[in-house]
Amino acid sequence: MNWVEIPAPHSKYPVHHEKQIVDVNAAIDTWLLYNFAGMSPVFTSQRSMRFIVTIAWVIFFFTWFLFFPNKALAIRQSATVSFCYLIFIFSNFFFHVRYSVPGLLNQKKYGLFILAILITVSISSLLRIPLVKFMSGGVFGGRSIPTGISIFRDSFLNILIALVCMLFTRILIDKIHLQQNILQMQVAKDKAELDFLKAQFNPHFLFNALHSIYGHIDKSNQAARKMLITFSEMLRYQLYECNEDLVDISSEINYIRNYVTLQRSRVEENLIIDMEIDNSLNGERIIPMLLITFIENAFKYVSNHDQIPNWVRIRLAKDSSGLLFQVANSREINSRVENSGGIGIANAKRRLNLLYPDRHEFSIRELPDLFEVNLKLFV
Repeated sequence: MNWVEIPAPHSKYPVHHEKQIVDVNAAIDTWLLYNFAGMSPVFTSQRSMRFIVTIAWVIFFFTWFLFFPNKALAIRQSATVSFCYLIFIFSNFFFHVRYSVPGLLNQKKYGLFILAILITVSISSLLRIPLVKFMSGGVFGGRSIPTGISIFRDSFLNILIALVCMLFTRILIDKIHLQQNILQMQVAKDKAELDFLKAQFNPHFLFNALHSIYGHIDKSNQAARKMLITFSEMLRYQLYECNEDLVDISSEINYIRNYVTLQRSRVEENLIIDMEIDNSLNGERIIPMLLITFIENAFKYVSNHDQIPNWVRIRLAKDSSGLLFQVANSREINSRVENSGGIGIANAKRRLNLLYPDRHEFSIRELPDLFEVNLKLFV
């Protein structure tokens, strides 16, 4: 970087020495930005990162003492310019990481993403010049700070280059972390499938046995026959369809309906089950056995009051942005059992983070007599 807008202080050294040190300063600033933003994979802990940043700032100031005779003035000049650059570079970086990357880049809106960067960098370049003037005061020895298209161009290029480097590094590291998570999940999935194959019965034998049991149930006992058919459909779904990474949501909905049907026949009459599923849901694909985890949790921890209603509420719909899922249940006011403490909820949250990174919203609402899960999938 070449910050030509700073007038050289009165000194016996030629101007090109100052430009050389400014370039060193720019390199140190870039290194500081990279590590201070928490993007370097080497400095994983906050303590080590703070230590490295402190050492870097010490090196930064010693650099100026070694190369400048008017040390105090040089440090004040450099600190003012560097701080102004840091303000706008960090502001641009955190803005784009928070909004532009997930909202534009991840949605493959590359033109809008580039346009957003150019707009914010242009605005920052325009604002940096008056900010330097305001903060400098008498730092530059009474000399005026130049303005014009060349200063805007230099500011624009300096901010843009630093921002692009930081965003590229952040995106690259995020991709590496995502690939590592997918690989870990694939290894865990392969192990689970192997364990499942070792432990499972012969599916053909199992379904033949269920068919034989169905035939021995008295024809007058239609409730028992329906329960067995429902159970066999659920088992068939788990054995034959859940091996895929994604399943059609209609299959998942059918499994949920069968599960709720079995729960209705099992629980006592003082449990109210309120289920509403949007009939227009069709064609969307989600990871299998995800939603049922939260529904099972609701039935497991639902209250068992004698005088007041016990209830489970299930909602599944969609809007323009994705799927909306909610499950809630009443619970014992004085119960020490926490719905959110189960392994199932933790595993489901991990699956969401691995398979829907930046593409889901998950929240839990807990009240003394209520537990509610809200999930939105951007599918």
